[in-house]
Amino acid sequence: AAQAAAQAALLSRLDADLAALEACALHPALCAPGLARLSDLPAVARAREAAEGCARSAQSLAAKVGELEGVAEGLKRDVEALLLQAPRIDLDALGSAVGGGEAATEEQGALVQVMTKDLATVRGLVERTVRALAHGGGGATQALVDEAGAVAALAAHHRERLGP
Repeated sequence: AAQAAAQAALLSRLDADLAALEACALHPALCAPGLARLSDLPAVARAREAAEGCARSAQSLAAKVGELEGVAEGLKRDVEALLLQAPRIDLDALGSAVGGGEAATEEQGALVQVMTKDLATVRGLVERTVRALAHGGGGATQALVDEAGAVAALAAHHRERLGP
């Protein structure tokens, strides 16, 4: 903005600067037909053309900046309206819910480990019972009772921990 103001100030005093050049006569040794004043020098004509081009460009740029400012203001209003419509999220409550979910997942993981271990125990009991039955004898009946009691105890334990 400050740069644009400085450039506008330079362009606004161009006519006064060119009038000052018009007032300055060249030394008689430098004069030629059509060249009697500083304002007659070709560089002055080029400076005038450049200044006119700069003025047109500055006007065009100012118009585009004005358009973009309008667009930016519209976007700002749209974003503010969207933010007002957005749901409010309670991050503390969300964090607590996630923490509770993590705790439940850990608890379920521990239960799966216990159940996997107990499954291995039951498989071992069944294998021993099958071997005892295959060998026969009076001890087989007692082994079946003992093994059935162990499986029943595990089942009761799981019903207590996991039951409805």
